Amino acid sequence: MNRSPHNKHRRRSALVASAALAASAVSALPAIASETGDGVRDGHSIMVMHNIDFIAIAGYADGTELTVEVLRNGVPISTTVAPALPGETEGDFGLEINHGPEAAVRPGDCFAGFTPDVRPGDVVRVTDVGGSDEITVDDMAFSSQPFLARNGDVLVEGHARTFDGAAIPLAQLDSAEFRDGSRFRIFANEVRLTARPDEVGGFTLRYPIRRTFERNRDNLTPQQIQQILLNVDGHAIGFGHIEPAPADAQMVEGLGDTPGPAPGCEEAPSARWGVTNVTPANLNLANRASGVTVRGVSHDSSEVTVNLTDATGTTASKVVTTTAATGASTWTAAFTAAELAGLDGDITVSGVHSFTGGPIGGASETMVKDLVRPDRPTASLPAGVFRGTQRVALNAAPGEQIRYTLGNGRQARPTANSGNLYNNRLRITSDQTLKMVAVDEAGNASPVARLRFRIGNVPSKPRTRRASSGAPGGRATAVARWRAPQFANGSRVTGYRVQALRLRRNGSVASARQTRVLPRNARSLQMRLRRGNYRFRVQAVNALGSSRLSRPSNQVRAR
Repeated sequence: MNRSPHNKHRRRSALVASAALAASAVSALPAIASETGDGVRDGHSIMVMHNIDFIAIAGYADGTELTVEVLRNGVPISTTVAPALPGETEGDFGLEINHGPEAAVRPGDCFAGFTPDVRPGDVVRVTDVGGSDEITVDDMAFSSQPFLARNGDVLVEGHARTFDGAAIPLAQLDSAEFRDGSRFRIFANEVRLTARPDEVGGFTLRYPIRRTFERNRDNLTPQQIQQILLNVDGHAIGFGHIEPAPADAQMVEGLGDTPGPAPGCEEAPSARWGVTNVTPANLNLANRASGVTVRGVSHDSSEVTVNLTDATGTTASKVVTTTAATGASTWTAAFTAAELAGLDGDITVSGVHSFTGGPIGGASETMVKDLVRPDRPTASLPAGVFRGTQRVALNAAPGEQIRYTLGNGRQARPTANSGNLYNNRLRITSDQTLKMVAVDEAGNASPVARLRFRIGNVPSKPRTRRASSGAPGGRATAVARWRAPQFANGSRVTGYRVQALRLRRNGSVASARQTRVLPRNARSLQMRLRRGNYRFRVQAVNALGSSRLSRPSNQVRAR
């Protein structure tokens, strides 16, 4: 389980935000259309983080026996009975279920019997001696891994919808934040939230990394903040995570979290009804012929209808029998490649379990079927010759990883599962060849992109050899001669320039004439000149520029 760093092995009141977050919220907006049944009584509060199966309730009398039920399609899939316990605020009593107990597990710290996979549309009902409170879980989720905007800000996309599919107004999402322990946090008033018109309730979180954040106790640089936001799973969004807590508070916390028991609640097994394994995890070009094997658990069920459903609603189904009609049992369903031919993209793998209490959906898994190679990754620097150490950033489409190798050009190519995983700019200090591939969420690797970098400098100056005067009569000429420079400095010489210095009688320079670039294999040049005395100087040229001029040659006469 990938549990976010700010709730792992910690007990804290989920209904009381930090002082900074509370101060940033203008006021507690009224609960939106999530209260169902009898609603929530005055003074009581229910909070749900469905993606980590966490439920917190508050506002009840000390020691009052509370029954907390999670219902799906009207059928209880988990029930916890425990007395109300003190919270972190004086006079506040309730329960925090599956949050990760700080010490020994007490009644109400964990779900009893099994941990349900709480999903949008499930009903949470709390009953005490005076009546009941009820909400229906809303549909809030992150839909992308963090990725970079062009200006370096970090973006995360998702959606926020009510349980019946209506968009939750962005103004009510008052609890967008990021936490990396207690040292670095980004509070709601420091996050920019914008709507995405391509999806109902779609939103984009933007973290402007070049601003000054209220909680930055280690004085992290913008570059360090950028890497934390890209790689640490501390993102959260929702409504009602403010003080005082409203009747209905719901959030989604963490990008990589999975349903199941929190640390300390491992004795409560995963949901009695659900998918436990999908092999392979994703279908791609490499394993497309293998088909998919789905395994799961059930309880008091004789058969399971296993469904694989893509984003368009297309479904491949198979009915399988369980290993036992009563009590705990397991099941397996195998789908061939031909049976999966009509599915594509993100696929929800789920099961509908038939048992005496009615049908139960149970925990599901997500796999991706993608038979298209991603585009090659790109680099911030083209192949070529450069002066001095270079830093190179690699880029691919959002959600794709980059794997690379650096070497002399004969090193192995990276694949979807080999090579270095790119996470920061590369430092090129010498001649090296970069090979890289982009890997999409299904595990497809792009064609290999290959870039050769050469690190060098301008060559050293050539060395002049003995020049010659021209022959008497006819056109006036003289011959310059030189040797190649001693050091190419990382980039081969591409040519030479010759400078003819016309001398006065006293030996001073009267004028200078320079040739165009001569071929790189040239070592002498007969120049047509005005009659007179001359010395010659020579420059070597490479891709990075021109060397210093050589020392002057001996004096000769153009005649």
